[in-house]
Amino acid sequence: MRRVLGRAVRRMRRRGRARWGPLPRACAAGALIAAGAPSATSAQMARGNVPAPPAIAGVAIERQSVFDSAEATRWYARLANRLHVTTRQHVVERELLFRQGEPLDSARLAETERNLRALRIFRNVSVGTVAGDSGMDVRVVTRDAWTTKLSVKVGVTGDQYTLGASATESNLFGRGLEFGFAYRSDPDRINNQLWFKAPRVIAGRARVAAGINLMSDGERGMAELVLPFFSLRSRRAGGVSGELSDGQVLRFRDGSPDPSERLRRVFAVARANVGRAVRTSDDGYLRLILDGQIRRDDFVADSAAETIPRTVTGAFQLTADARLARYITTRYFLGNGGPEDVDLSDVAQVALSLAPRAFGYEQGGVGSLLAAGVGKSFRDGFAQFRARANGLFAGGGLDSGSVAASGMAVLQPAPGHVAVLHLWGAQRDDPYPGQEYDLGLARGPRAFAAHAFTGDRAYFGMAEYRWVALPDVMGLASLGVAGFVERGGAWFGGSPRRGGTDAGVGIRLGSIRASSGRPATRIDIARRFPNDAEPGAWVLVLGSGYPFQNLW
Repeated sequence: MRRVLGRAVRRMRRRGRARWGPLPRACAAGALIAAGAPSATSAQMARGNVPAPPAIAGVAIERQSVFDSAEATRWYARLANRLHVTTRQHVVERELLFRQGEPLDSARLAETERNLRALRIFRNVSVGTVAGDSGMDVRVVTRDAWTTKLSVKVGVTGDQYTLGASATESNLFGRGLEFGFAYRSDPDRINNQLWFKAPRVIAGRARVAAGINLMSDGERGMAELVLPFFSLRSRRAGGVSGELSDGQVLRFRDGSPDPSERLRRVFAVARANVGRAVRTSDDGYLRLILDGQIRRDDFVADSAAETIPRTVTGAFQLTADARLARYITTRYFLGNGGPEDVDLSDVAQVALSLAPRAFGYEQGGVGSLLAAGVGKSFRDGFAQFRARANGLFAGGGLDSGSVAASGMAVLQPAPGHVAVLHLWGAQRDDPYPGQEYDLGLARGPRAFAAHAFTGDRAYFGMAEYRWVALPDVMGLASLGVAGFVERGGAWFGGSPRRGGTDAGVGIRLGSIRASSGRPATRIDIARRFPNDAEPGAWVLVLGSGYPFQNLW
């Protein structure tokens, strides 16, 4: 069996996988891992063609502040270093996937580097080898980001705006703890949010998080305790979480800025899950995850109603999750010029869920989920494709479901130059109130107002070219320019299709001292072309990141 699968994967590599569709490729990845197919390196070692890797003689960790010694020549750099607490050594050590005396494994070093960057407290991380007196040493260098943020954010689309103010520390006392408060006012509501996150706070492994939202039309609270998969080779994971909310749900139609319906929603859920990897390697994994939940989700038409029905249901789901890992590191795709990890793995998920009548439903149901994703890097860029479909079958037919797919191609022809093409489309059948697609202001076509396009069918396409003209402004920021064109829309099944187009130019401002992968701030002047609900106009648009990042 392994020989057959080995021949299949060799043929796939020779052909560049060009003839494989996304789902067969991802499923083949899962099959290879499940069968325990050895990597090329381990197979060669087993045949004795490659000598065993040397043992790690030592591990050296070098921690640098926001400005290193060569950069801290200006007064503001020295002041920043005095105010900032450098990340503690144990925070770095607990992320290491290798130890002194273990065989040197370049895949473990690369994954450690990615995991450290994923903490979002470093502006740069490097993990490499150096020749020492007693053998090969591993050197880990971390460069801290400025993690204390006092900010005022304004999002503008024409005469609509969002106003926000926040105070956040994501590396409290240098221990990787996050604490924050945020205020936000948008056309729908005012929201005050307080949260706390602590990775690996219990026994150096379990993550704890909690938060509360006090809104002008309701309130929400959440908490979780999670033991995640820490690496591609992790065997076990699990967690519990809970959420409570009581507030308004606003529904919009036909591009009107006023809600067509106001509902009151009372929601509560308790979840638990346990996961186990049945196959692992540095190239990927096959994991099985069992989830269970108890849920209350009730709606009433009167948003001020005091009497609300109480409906409690339960369900559980078994998921098979396979990945053939592939990552690249790039710059300037998102923003500030620091290293950015891009996941181009082939992935596949298959899930079966059961919602029996005995668990509170009027009639029992069976749900299914199928998801796949593929990625490809090439000389001057990369491409990704993702697709997802799920459905709930009850009473002999489809009760509800959704499908979505997106594709993205990124071309980087020269340092600081980035061209992005992104396409996305989705459909939901019988969605819950508030789960309709909602494009405008912060998502989708950026020059259109909030709730410009709503419905259970949606699409969005965008092309943008960015050039970072000044990658280093006083050691603090990067400055670029961009041009873009986009079209998107949403509508309800049975209604006329609705969409809109805009195009424009803008400025991109990134913080060099922020954590790697932080999106750039954008300031755009966009031309909105007229549609059935809004006239054509030039619009000032303020935001961050790409408009498609909040669509999934």
